[in-house]
Amino acid sequence: MESICRANYLKISQKKMVRFINVVRGRKLDLVLEYLDTLPHKGAKLLSKVLRSAYANLVNNKGSKAKMNEVIVKDIVVNQSFSLRRVMPRARGSADVIRRRFSSLYVVVSDEVISVKN
Repeated sequence: MESICRANYLKISQKKMVRFINVVRGRKLDLVLEYLDTLPHKGAKLLSKVLRSAYANLVNNKGSKAKMNEVIVKDIVVNQSFSLRRVMPRARGSADVIRRRFSSLYVVVSDEVISVKN
């Protein structure tokens, strides 16, 4: 059985999330959450929250009896959402544009038995 969780409008850029996404894809959920909880980065905390929500969706909405160590992260994708544009005054009356980037996250967890990276 599979479960999906989406998180939109995360206040972090896509580039900063990609380094955690590549580590997580295809691994067991309990090991991934242990790893992410030890990291001090904002992206790790947001990803951990979304993965816990996906597991809760699997257990509550789909009726799965799978334990956390039996669930794997089947697919995970991060996309750029939108950018807030702000102006910062500079010297001699000019201005710089500051882009505050947002991202969206799409996670699929599964309790099916497939080949898993340890």
